[in-house]
Amino acid sequence: MGYPPRSRIGPRWTGWAGYLRRHVTALAGELEAALETQSADTSERETACWLLVRTHRTLNEGPDLDHRAAAVHLEDLALNCRALTALCHQQVCALL
Repeated sequence: MGYPPRSRIGPRWTGWAGYLRRHVTALAGELEAALETQSADTSERETACWLLVRTHRTLNEGPDLDHRAAAVHLEDLALNCRALTALCHQQVCALL
């Protein structure tokens, strides 16, 4: 059993990828803004900085033409989104 041709799944993939890219970009901006207010060099701050580098790399690379690589890219976007959401929530809770 093979994969369906990309032309059949292209619009669906593009929709999800676009949604995740916009969401990840917004979350990265929120985390960057929260980090600007922190002056202490903590392990949490270093983790957040590492995640931002990884996130920007994923956003800049974009999907590959290969079906498998495109699926991996979508998964990377989703993982970045999940991690950014958790860190943004931590940053907001720390301010309360």
